[in-house]
Amino acid sequence: MQNYSQNVYINQELNPLINHLITRLPKRVCSWNDKEHFHLRGNSPTLVALNGSKWLEYNQEWVNMLIIDIDRPISLEMALNECLEIDFEPTWACKTDKGVHIAYTLENMIKYDWDKAIKLARHIKVKLTELLKADKQGSHRLKGIYRNPLMHEHYYSGLLYSLDDFKKYLLNRDVSPKQQFKKHISKEKRKQKRYKYEIGTRNDYVFRSAMLQSKNKNLSYEDTLSLVRDICRYESMSTGVPQIDDKELIRTARQIKIYNDKDMNFVSSDNVDIRDINRGAMNFEPICKGEYIEPEEFKRIVKERQKLSAKRTNERIDDMTRSERARANAVKREKEARGKVKNAITGLMADSMFKKKNGSWNGNAIAEYLKMDSRTVRKHLKDLENE
Repeated sequence: MQNYSQNVYINQELNPLINHLITRLPKRVCSWNDKEHFHLRGNSPTLVALNGSKWLEYNQEWVNMLIIDIDRPISLEMALNECLEIDFEPTWACKTDKGVHIAYTLENMIKYDWDKAIKLARHIKVKLTELLKADKQGSHRLKGIYRNPLMHEHYYSGLLYSLDDFKKYLLNRDVSPKQQFKKHISKEKRKQKRYKYEIGTRNDYVFRSAMLQSKNKNLSYEDTLSLVRDICRYESMSTGVPQIDDKELIRTARQIKIYNDKDMNFVSSDNVDIRDINRGAMNFEPICKGEYIEPEEFKRIVKERQKLSAKRTNERIDDMTRSERARANAVKREKEARGKVKNAITGLMADSMFKKKNGSWNGNAIAEYLKMDSRTVRKHLKDLENE
């Protein structure tokens, strides 16, 4: 399979979901605003269609999205939960008049003359349709007309998949715990790779960082823009990767403000680990405050904040005796270990991964997975079962 980015128009100055779509669609796409005109085929520039059409034709020239049509009364949140139950979070999903469209974007495109890959993709769609109780007619086809998520209530994760992801763990559900461990690790690596400040993913990183840090804080547009600028400049100095153009940061801030105002901020700390460079325990105010600051001045402020944070930490440590620190560290380790064990036995795949045939927890398997002492694991298992 080859990477499809060679054949499409790429605009780095668009928000993450628009950028995700425009880099995976042809330069021109068929689009419509009402079902009555589906029989009329005409195409328009992709960016124009994304910004104004309710329906798009996907996979016109190649296959790079597997879209499932759940054609029954269901909320977007419930549909996402059903996807998580089968352990495949969608790349994007959007509400329709009757249900929800679920989309899984492939890392690499599939040409229609690649018979083996096309056959596998069809098989995967059939299985996804079955598991999600979706409409067969609307879901089994590869090329088809589906909703433009930008024109509807939507969800976007940015996750990318390969056919092997589905082939190994969807078509064969009776897999060993070891294989399921590998799948979990593979998924986490995909997420971690996506959330880096580097060329090609800078926009996504800054967008998600600012979404996470602004969530439930009721920030004004000015404060949101200051946050976005702070993150971009800080990461640029830390990594040496050039900053994003300020016009794009302004657009990103506006998009984040819309998500927060509509209570549709979908980013959580469970799926992204990003530093809060503005607040933290010191409760610092945003650096930029809506105004431009010279790079050297910004760097000086960041270093000063780091010194103040280190001083605060050292002062707190000095206030503790050696025995107190030892006890505090022991309590911390105990709490962390308990949390890890609890997360292991409450996950979606916990029963198949860690339970014995008699229904009891396999302490050795959990200990091996968590890289912990088996006695510690059994102790916490006993405590958790008695809660």
